[in-house]
Amino acid sequence: MESAPTQTQNNQHISVTSGVSTVLYNRGLDSDVADELAGNFVKDDVLLATMVENIVTHTEMRKEDVLTYLSNEALFGKSVSLDSYDTLVAMMYKKPVDLYTLNQLQKIAKMNRYLDV
Repeated sequence: MESAPTQTQNNQHISVTSGVSTVLYNRGLDSDVADELAGNFVKDDVLLATMVENIVTHTEMRKEDVLTYLSNEALFGKSVSLDSYDTLVAMMYKKPVDLYTLNQLQKIAKMNRYLDV
């Protein structure tokens, strides 16, 4: 039986979903449209929040960078797999990527893959 999400998980969920919506709104979408796109994009809020937290904790990516990437994908109706090494490397397109960072991204992809079981 699955336990109810903790308050921290709820706050992460709200911040990821509303964060994507806020970025879309700031790009000029109506609030209702931004909320709908963000809601349709995020399938499992708690899982996504945990995966985002793994990325932010183990790389130099800021949460705002991750939310911007996610909002771009939501805007164009694309799905995102944060347990994919390729996706994580693509998120780093504006950051310098060295061997250490690539190794970290590989570990994060593996951690996120285990979450999505």
